[in-house]
Amino acid sequence: MREDGSPCGATRRRDVPFCFWHDAASAPEADEARSLERSLEPLEATRLWLTEAHDFGSLAAYQRWLAGQPDPKAPASLVSVRAGQAVVAKMRGRPRVMVDESRAAAERDAIFLVELVIEIEDAVASAIQGESLRWLALALEFQVLRAEVVGGGGAHCDGSPTSTDRSAAWLKAVSERLGALYAAEEGRLLLERRYLDGLTTLFPDTAADWAALHHEAEWFVERGATYGWLFGGDAPADQGAPITGPSSVDRDALRRAAREQAHAAAAQPLWQAVASTLHAIGRHADARKIIARHLLPS
Repeated sequence: MREDGSPCGATRRRDVPFCFWHDAASAPEADEARSLERSLEPLEATRLWLTEAHDFGSLAAYQRWLAGQPDPKAPASLVSVRAGQAVVAKMRGRPRVMVDESRAAAERDAIFLVELVIEIEDAVASAIQGESLRWLALALEFQVLRAEVVGGGGAHCDGSPTSTDRSAAWLKAVSERLGALYAAEEGRLLLERRYLDGLTTLFPDTAADWAALHHEAEWFVERGATYGWLFGGDAPADQGAPITGPSSVDRDALRRAAREQAHAAAAQPLWQAVASTLHAIGRHADARKIIARHLLPS
């Protein structure tokens, strides 16, 4: 436990109510161990694993290869073993308690980093699939609007929404979807900066599909905005600015808003990785608490 009485999760020493890390008598040795541990970041083991795994092009291809090995192991197990072995080798000759605690910490952190990488990959892959369908629906809606106006069917006298009203709503909808893409990207980058020292986590095929989706979405939003002259008039006051051209979509403003939403966008993969790590190291009750508190609908 810590000196304030709160539990820290480390093993209690035999003769005192503190663990090695929070016992004042072992403070110099603990400081030295922390210094050694920082020089053996599990990030390096994760970086090595990612370099090897990314050579397969996709997570699915890597997992197929892994499953075909004589003694297949989950990526988190492979990386945690490497991190633990590195700690033991580096700390050879140190007190056993220092080595054991540092090894356990390195293995835990390595598991977390691998789980985080996989969660980010899965989140982006799911976003690509879901957003592609949404953008297809928006593209079809735009084609219908354009056909109505070109065919002379844009005017209504019965009080139903005109083509101008509907086009303004459409442009608002695509701007929101583009903002959602930017927010998801900012969330990914935030996690990579904070926990992976900026290391790119996405497998090559996912990264290419993600970049293509962003490019196509931006192109489509700008193309839709430039067709504003087809619909004529100004958008209703409650729908924002008139549809007058590319300036109708302020992508810089969307990016600024996305940066403010980055923490919310990063929450799901982060807490999922935390829960998976706790489960992997045997802290099942704590994993269930994380799931109940952060991952289940309230």
